[in-house]
Amino acid sequence: MNDLWGIVENLVIKYHSGKIKPYKYSYLNELWNKILDINTDLIVFRAPTGIGKTEAILAPLLAQYLGIIERSWLSLVYVLPTRSLVNAMFWRISKHVNDLGLWGKVIVTLDYGEPMLIKPYLEGDIVITTYDTLIYTIYGLRSWGRHYRLPLGKLSASLIVMDEVQLLQDVNWFTPRILISHLKTLLRLGSKIVLMSATIPDIIIEEIKRELERGGRYSVDVINVYEEARRGELSVEVRDLRDFKCSDKSVKKIILDIIKEALNSGLSKILVVMNTVSRASNIFQYLRDSLRNIDIILLHSRLRRSVRKERELKVRSLEKLVLVSTQVIEAGLDYNFDLIITDASPIDSLIQRLGRVARRVGDRGKAYIIIDDDGIESSKVVYGSFMSKALEILSASNVTKELSKAVKSISSTALINEQYSRELINEASEHIRNVVSNIKGYIEGFIGNVFEAYNDRIQSALLNYLVRLGLELKVFYPEGIIKEKIDKLLTKSGNELQHHDLSILNIIHNNMLSLQINVQSKTPFTLPESAIKPIIFYMGDRKHVIRVDVTQEKDDNKKKTVIKFRKITIADEGIKLAEIKPSMYYALNPMYYEFLGGEDLGLIRLR
Repeated sequence: MNDLWGIVENLVIKYHSGKIKPYKYSYLNELWNKILDINTDLIVFRAPTGIGKTEAILAPLLAQYLGIIERSWLSLVYVLPTRSLVNAMFWRISKHVNDLGLWGKVIVTLDYGEPMLIKPYLEGDIVITTYDTLIYTIYGLRSWGRHYRLPLGKLSASLIVMDEVQLLQDVNWFTPRILISHLKTLLRLGSKIVLMSATIPDIIIEEIKRELERGGRYSVDVINVYEEARRGELSVEVRDLRDFKCSDKSVKKIILDIIKEALNSGLSKILVVMNTVSRASNIFQYLRDSLRNIDIILLHSRLRRSVRKERELKVRSLEKLVLVSTQVIEAGLDYNFDLIITDASPIDSLIQRLGRVARRVGDRGKAYIIIDDDGIESSKVVYGSFMSKALEILSASNVTKELSKAVKSISSTALINEQYSRELINEASEHIRNVVSNIKGYIEGFIGNVFEAYNDRIQSALLNYLVRLGLELKVFYPEGIIKEKIDKLLTKSGNELQHHDLSILNIIHNNMLSLQINVQSKTPFTLPESAIKPIIFYMGDRKHVIRVDVTQEKDDNKKKTVIKFRKITIADEGIKLAEIKPSMYYALNPMYYEFLGGEDLGLIRLR
């Protein structure tokens, strides 16, 4: 295994330009032995943040191309929850491949399922993708036709790494319920799987082992890394403001005073994390008006792609800043802050947030967890009943000490297990039992039916929920020629306009953002008007949604790409879910996207 350690050492030193020397943790040999063991089907790898998981996972695959070990897999498929993490990981792994002299021999690709890019499905020696793209590709529900047999062949001999798996947890505990069914599909194909997280609760691991090891069908190994990550020291303070009945203005003033004190003491990189986009935007505007001679940056998931990318790069380049963010900061992005002020949230989420501070040996960081009435109320939309349990845990006398330890070590897993008790999970998911059962039935029967003729049932609206109980729509802010097209389409009698200049796709891509739509489990096949307000255009008494399709048509026996703007009329009761295609793009009503002094605030209001 010394050769594999040599690869890790080389990667880390070159990635950090010699400023950081890697530490050889004892877990590495156990991990590599399990990855290379043909009798191990799935590995649950639970280790603290900042302990070198990514490079450790890459080493065996890259060793194949360096001739150190025999080839075990056709490819590595590295799966992450968000496009932003996919982009960051793509550049990180690309640099690693180049640093080893393998550029051109090892093809690194990224794929997050955009319908407007013609590209192979999960192709490449190392593919970085999202959970949504992986899942919808497996089941043949992506744009440009139904190519599920092609990616299935690819996945059957690949190592699948599912990273930051804790971010799949949701208010209804829906995704963890169906995750095991997806794992079964991949294992039946012959994939080898590694699930990675610093904060995955025991209840998920227990259910995975029980379901997959039943009858001796699959071998599941759990690697718990109890070594402490080599990083700085972090002190944690909980400030419970509920007894003081603090107004929104008072809470903002408290946050401002903490920041001013930190800046005066010499700290220079400060992170503020709020649980909702609205709350983050609110505090951002307050700090922007109150602080001078320091960059204040707002970051969340509902910013235009080009703006978000620009801000992420700016954060990396600044030596002095205040970053106001939402949960998007919790995982994957390699930022190092001196101080964090955060809303209270479920314990696993808090640990990930605190892990953004004091990431280097010798650092000394500070964390403030703010509990206030307005913050709790807004957080219930995001975390539901799990928020009440988090507040109960945060009231314990020793919790700050345990949270300080949890950033360095998984020895405080008891906090996470308390957060996600079986009773609480059952309570949160009871109302979606039938939906979960139907979806699991389709998933677990998929491999047996994959070579059957295409059946219309694959387009069932229920299959929009293969990842989450809700929709993630790709929407874009219309400007320039795109806005002109949409305005023309809204005022004309027809329902379609065509465009042949593909450069318009660049405008759409740069202005794209994500819109999460919650779905009521009682009416999962209809979206009411209130759920999709930001993409509705009102023309008198008529309501429309503008969808962009990209198709290929024949002209004189030659294929050409056509961009079609389609106008869909919304009925009073809402829109049938079957009419909404998450793989397509939808125009955002510009009145919902906000600016402040020419600077993007983003999509704040959803109603």
